[in-house]
This record gives sequence, C-alpha cells and structure tokens, in this order.
Amino acid sequence: MFRKIDNMLSSKYLIFTFPILASIVLVTNSLNIADAATKFNDIEVSRWKQKNQSYIGLRYRDVPKGLKDLGGWIVGETQAGIEYAIARVQKGNQDMLWFEILVSRDSKGTPTFLVIDVLKLPKLNKIDQIGHGGSCLRNKVRDPEIVTIAEYQDAEYWRKIKKAWRSNRNSGQFEEISTRNIICENPGWGV
Repeated sequence: MFRKIDNMLSSKYLIFTFPILASIVLVTNSLNIADAATKFNDIEVSRWKQKNQSYIGLRYRDVPKGLKDLGGWIVGETQAGIEYAIARVQKGNQDMLWFEILVSRDSKGTPTFLVIDVLKLPKLNKIDQIGHGGSCLRNKVRDPEIVTIAEYQDAEYWRKIKKAWRSNRNSGQFEEISTRNIICENPGWGV
C-alpha cells in the first residue's frame, strides 16, 4: 500500500513538477537566447565602433597610404616611463588627432607609435588654428595636455577658443573640456 501511495505521489509529483521544470528550461533557454542576442548586439556595436575608430590600436612608423601626416607634438614630459604624442592626420576632408604613445625607436632613431584614441575634428574654417603642445594656458597656467581650436588673431595670444580637449595621459583619451579661461600662444607672433 505504501508503495502504491509512494508511486502515486511520485506520479503526482512528476505531473506537478514537469510544468515547473519545463518553465525553468524555457526561461533558462530564453535567457540564453537573450544573452546571445545581447552578445551579438555588443559585437555589432563593437564592430561599428571599430569601423568608426579604426585607427585605435594601429602601430605605425609612417601613416598608412591614403592619409596625410600634418605634423604632431609631444604631450608634456614622459609620465611613468611612457612618452605621449599627438599626430594631426587628414583623410580626404576629415582632420583627425591621434593620441598615441611612443612604442620604440629603431637603430636610426625613427619612432614607432601606437594610436590609443582618435578625435575627429569638426570642419575648420580658414582662420581656425590648432593650439597645442604646451602653448595653451588655463587660468594662466601652462597645460601640455590641452588641445584647442582657436580663431586666429594677430596678437600674442589667441583668446577666441571655439573648442577644447584634454589629451588625458591618465585615461589615454581625449576629453572635451570647457573653453573658459583658456588662451593659446600665437606661434607666429612677432616673427
């Protein structure tokens, strides 16, 4: 009798638990499907970011074919053994700044750089200038990390700053900052 009741309880238990187990399996599978969809979307977003910022991670001595090197500068003193630099590069009508680190120098002293961030500059007017390389001051203090777009003025300092960024050596990224209290030396002044 106990076996019969035990078997009946087992049957009822199975009948009762089967829908719960099926629900758990379905929920688990749907979570896995949702996770897979999220991962797929993350991969697609990552691919889009890579296409948009395709130069991040690039190691180079000379800029790749199809790009024009418009010069560059060192960002302050070596920090924690790392030398940071910025290159101004043009692709067609698009001007970019590449935030980079010096990776090595060959036997002739030619540097190899690694691009760690890319800043696509807005369209520049003919009178717009790039302020950089320690020529900019914020609150009257020289700041080698500041990069600006300034309107050219025939004066010792450009005071009409349109945009400003910090090439932050701690984060390895360009960060937009306020233009307030920033001025940049005019390198052609008095020449």
